[in-house]
Amino acid sequence: PGSGTVYPERAARMRPGTRYRVIVDAGVVDALGQAAPAFAATVALDDVEPGLRVTTNLALVESGADAAFPVEAVNVRAVQANIELLGVGEMAQALHDWRWAGAAPSVTRVVDTSSARNAGVRKPLPLNELFAPGAPKLFRLKLSAPEVKGEEPKVIGQVTDLAAHAKLGVTSSLVWVTSVAKGAPVA
Repeated sequence: PGSGTVYPERAARMRPGTRYRVIVDAGVVDALGQAAPAFAATVALDDVEPGLRVTTNLALVESGADAAFPVEAVNVRAVQANIELLGVGEMAQALHDWRWAGAAPSVTRVVDTSSARNAGVRKPLPLNELFAPGAPKLFRLKLSAPEVKGEEPKVIGQVTDLAAHAKLGVTSSLVWVTSVAKGAPVA
């Protein structure tokens, strides 16, 4: 703008990692009545940067046979998940201090996130099999992949069948606890 350079705009759905050929015929007239010379060029769009996506750092995962945390990635072959199994006290400490201390027992799982180039993918990280029967299903996980540089996403969560709904008022409040599987109140 202001330099005599023209920046044409074209509304189109263009795909990352793709080459496009741009051709302008001689004599095309702009809004000011100026005729353009013939022009042709090739434009190459970059691939999407490899990445991991975590929409929240607090997770409630619905219990059941398919209890899993969704791992989202693009241009990443595999995601390594370090899962720390927490007790109630450790969960309270983790919520208070987000630094990754790694004090609780942990397991590592690898999630295959390979897909077509530049296509995002969502794969399950199964959690149910990690917990002993009767143990609290509390966890802290850290996701990493060699292709992704920078901060590793961290999540604190719980596998549960319970959902809480709260009504907060100025002078009083009310909480409903419901079973997700049954859709019925439990408290």
